[in-house]
Amino acid sequence: MLSSMDPRPGDITISVFNAARQTHPRPVHPGRPWLFAAFMAAGATVAALAGVLLGILAATEAGIGGTHWSEVVQAHGRIQLFGFAAPFVVALALEFMPRLNQQPAVAARVRLAIPALLLAGALTMAAAQVWESTLAWLAWPGAASYAAAAMWFAALAVRFPSPRPFAIDPQPLYFKAASLWLAATALLVIWAFGASEDAVFPLDLSAAIAETFLRGFVMLLIAGVALRAFPGHLGLSPMPARAQAICFAAFNAALLGWLASAGLGELDDFEPGLRLADTVLAVSLLGFTTALGVFGNLRTRFGGPRYGLLIPVAWAGAVVYSAMLAAAAVGWPDLSLYQDGAIRHTFMLAFMAPLMVAMAHVVLARFGTGRIPWENALTAGFVLLVAAWPLRVVPALFGDAPSNAEQAIISASGGLAMAGLALTAAVCFRTAAQIRAAHR
Repeated sequence: MLSSMDPRPGDITISVFNAARQTHPRPVHPGRPWLFAAFMAAGATVAALAGVLLGILAATEAGIGGTHWSEVVQAHGRIQLFGFAAPFVVALALEFMPRLNQQPAVAARVRLAIPALLLAGALTMAAAQVWESTLAWLAWPGAASYAAAAMWFAALAVRFPSPRPFAIDPQPLYFKAASLWLAATALLVIWAFGASEDAVFPLDLSAAIAETFLRGFVMLLIAGVALRAFPGHLGLSPMPARAQAICFAAFNAALLGWLASAGLGELDDFEPGLRLADTVLAVSLLGFTTALGVFGNLRTRFGGPRYGLLIPVAWAGAVVYSAMLAAAAVGWPDLSLYQDGAIRHTFMLAFMAPLMVAMAHVVLARFGTGRIPWENALTAGFVLLVAAWPLRVVPALFGDAPSNAEQAIISASGGLAMAGLALTAAVCFRTAAQIRAAHR
């Protein structure tokens, strides 16, 4: 073949061009991909060092837990809900929503700002309650920080595109409704601070904040994640769209009924309505568990990933909570403050916290580098949390106030929970550092 640069008479010349070398752009990773693990670590650290410690002081009535018992109890709740669960869960939700809806990653500044504002708001509100005489001025900035983050997350979640119509796939509705319930807790917090005396919330509003956060935000977000994650990771059949829609309606109706019957502000509570709402929630949670088949294929999970067994163990806490809630609604009248708190702690310590750590076995690997450093420590943290909940719940179930021996048992539960959360925090911090190094 002749080159076009050396033509000869009579020859047919063909120009030869070197094909352009095809280049592939480097994959675009979301900015600061380690943020979710960092906020999981921060939430677990705050829970271990501040939330559980305040709970132990209140349980034993030691130090400030004896002189300012109500303030310490409520600050303990603010930290565990808003300083632990909220940033931990929201940081993961900001990772789940793009993946589940086939959308680009949320901007790094948003994934940084929303959990940080939630955490800052929780800590400042708790400080305003514990040290009311000197730091009461922190209450409103803390409430504003928390409210801004909650409203921001709700606006983002509600507007997030869904890949399919809701009639075919109702799952995105769970995330959207959960975000709105988080915003509702912010409004209740502002109301409660306005009605508080010496930094102590009225009991009706304090209970409404906790129940709205747990039954609305946490429960619906857990259910939304479970609908997509459990079939793939646990080998379950997807829940039919009709069953998803029924459970969604029942969860929300139960909470709306509870709030309508709780007698908030100047209203009188309506006891039959509260009992009905509790029963509907218990039945709905058991129905969701059955329809999704959480406890199916257990025999086949031995020898597989450890989360295949940890998740059902954590979900057993939801079954216990449902049974206790139904028993209280049907035949356990006039619950004391301690008994009511024991049922609520069953949700938090038997179900919510262990499930968060069980799912951490999935997300730290899948959203990170593919492996979890110190995974055995993470599993040990799960075991400690599961061991802690009966020690916290049982002593408070059968009396108006725990005895000295029962207080010691509750304190031991706090020690186990503190150790379990500390191990979780350490693994999450180590994973965040590993992800940062891999993507640097």
